[in-house]
Amino acid sequence: MNVQIIKYVVVSGVNCSIDVVDCIPDDVCNKGTCVDLLNNFTCDCFPGYEGNRCQTEINECTRYQPCKNGAQNRCTDRVNDYFCNCPDFFNGKQYGGKNCTFEFTACKSSPCLNGARCSNVLIDEAASLQAFSCECAAGFTGKVCNISSVLSFDHTSNLTGTVDVNPNMNTLHFTFRTTLKNVLLIAHKGNNSRGYSFVLELSDGQLSLNYENGSAFGTLRDSTKVNDATWYDVLLLYAPSFIIIKVDGARCPLSCSITSTDIQMKPLNKIAFGNTGALSVPISQSSPQFVGCMRDVEINRTEVAVSLVSPTYTLNNVTERCDRNQQCYSNTCSGNGDCEDLWNKFKCHCRRPNLGTICDKSKWGVILKKYKLRKDARKTLF
Repeated sequence: MNVQIIKYVVVSGVNCSIDVVDCIPDDVCNKGTCVDLLNNFTCDCFPGYEGNRCQTEINECTRYQPCKNGAQNRCTDRVNDYFCNCPDFFNGKQYGGKNCTFEFTACKSSPCLNGARCSNVLIDEAASLQAFSCECAAGFTGKVCNISSVLSFDHTSNLTGTVDVNPNMNTLHFTFRTTLKNVLLIAHKGNNSRGYSFVLELSDGQLSLNYENGSAFGTLRDSTKVNDATWYDVLLLYAPSFIIIKVDGARCPLSCSITSTDIQMKPLNKIAFGNTGALSVPISQSSPQFVGCMRDVEINRTEVAVSLVSPTYTLNNVTERCDRNQQCYSNTCSGNGDCEDLWNKFKCHCRRPNLGTICDKSKWGVILKKYKLRKDARKTLF
């Protein structure tokens, strides 16, 4: 090969007609594309970079200072971009958008009800389109949180339905309060006569999961008592090979939990809260049906409320409230027994020799009264 250097221009070939490539090495332009010239090259930088070899990333925050309305010092540089972290409020107003210059007004009219939190939503900044969303307080649902999600159960009440089963993950969520020690909360059953089923209940006040897997039965229980009349939030996740239950409430500040990973679940399509009705649950260890309140019930993201119509579930003898009066006081059982709060009534467990509904009668007094009646009857006869 014949190479000649003519005025520092490097060429090759028989007639010196071939220009030697100057874009060597391949990364001579750090963040750009090398364009070969005659004995020279230039770099066509990628967006966001500059310099003779595209070696400098442009800091849009410092160069353009795009963030406004309290976000001037909250700008994050990105490659050929930036992000403005708009403050919640600036001079009593809320701003959003690319540069924090779009004023939000959707929540100004307080559209969210019953203590709900309103959040502004930017739809299209160029078209000045915005909306709002409501984060409902406990016990309410609906677009503006105007629908009560509180359900009151007595021993005849139930919520029954059909679940659209997800083979990967299913979700049940509800919050409950009761004082009963032994009560059934949820029953699930498979779509065949034998199939897999499980129930979630309270056993001696403790959350208990009883499940059937073919011919085998199992029980999982958390030791925390949750029948103290306060609200407990329950999240139940289940898939073909596991069940996870997480509970939050007054006695579970860091969450009580039950987990099973040794099951093989079959498809489920029937569910019952409270009185199970025709849904047979032989693996339940509780005899009374649920008496108390539930709220914010969701079955695979489908919300449940008395005033919401759904083709997948039915409410029977369920009312839209949570009336609750304390049943046991220090003198309810006359100081002679232990009072058991049964939500809407009480039961006294009298200490001997006391008797009666409120333990106000003495066993010996009853015997003496009977003796006196018999004695008076004899006097009458003779």
